[in-house]
Amino acid sequence: MTHALPLILGIEHLSDDLVLLATKRGANVLTARTDLSALSERLVWLSVQHALIKAGAEQVHVVAYPAGPVTDQVLKDLHAHLMHLAEKTPAGLELGWVITGANGRCWLHDVAGSAPAGPGTAVREEPQTALALKVARGVPAASRADIDAATRPLPPTILAKVSAAIEALPADMFPAQARTDVLRALERRRERPLAWTASEAASVLEGLRDVSVRDEMVLLSDEVHTTWTWSTLLPYAPLRWVAPVATLAAFSAYQHGHSILARSALNRALHADGGYPLARFLMQALDVALSPEDIRVNILRPAAGRLQQP
Repeated sequence: MTHALPLILGIEHLSDDLVLLATKRGANVLTARTDLSALSERLVWLSVQHALIKAGAEQVHVVAYPAGPVTDQVLKDLHAHLMHLAEKTPAGLELGWVITGANGRCWLHDVAGSAPAGPGTAVREEPQTALALKVARGVPAASRADIDAATRPLPPTILAKVSAAIEALPADMFPAQARTDVLRALERRRERPLAWTASEAASVLEGLRDVSVRDEMVLLSDEVHTTWTWSTLLPYAPLRWVAPVATLAAFSAYQHGHSILARSALNRALHADGGYPLARFLMQALDVALSPEDIRVNILRPAAGRLQQP
């Protein structure tokens, strides 16, 4: 796994970000990305601990990407935050490399010693690794502009095909059939992202407008494949169908440590329907730094219990 760390450092569009690469027996099992501010706000472990446990992670490597020039003072400030992060490492998890990276250079932090200084070490960019990161687990790991672009609607010709397919759906389709279509599409993507056809996208987007189906999908947000399923479906959604799938994409992304993607998806949901209650609720939760574990314990589990009641 250590060979991947210098390569990720060569991706120059990462800025003001914190990337965590978790491994099990040397193999990557989880890549999470959040705003660098999570480091100073002491929110890193809160946001990813459950995902790390679920992935069976044994070791986690941390790479900080500050915005702007990396001066000795910047490194000193980051080092203090990274030392605190190391002190709070969850039990059973080993902290691996702790690195600052920027503009193709890196600085290795010894969290038991003093801060690094100087010009750092040049690292080599590898396009294949950059590409792999962009599609890792179906979630873009590119610049914020690229992430926003990944959630935007597809060209009008494709949206028109999806709209036509929605119009062609039976007007009297039962909720049970809608639920079946959504679950089938989700299950098909359990192992890897798959392209959407206009007809499949149409049936799922229409199914998600049923609040009971949408809420059931919210409760599945812990499943990693929901992240790439909803985030790749979102660009296919005509305007009236955006809010449910965008909100689901945000829930699943946030539950797996991808807070930047979560906010991008929420912005799309609220742009399409500023009064959509579930999107407004999740945005408020993010604004007050409610952790994924808080959402899981206080919202998802109680809701699941109520759904299971006769």
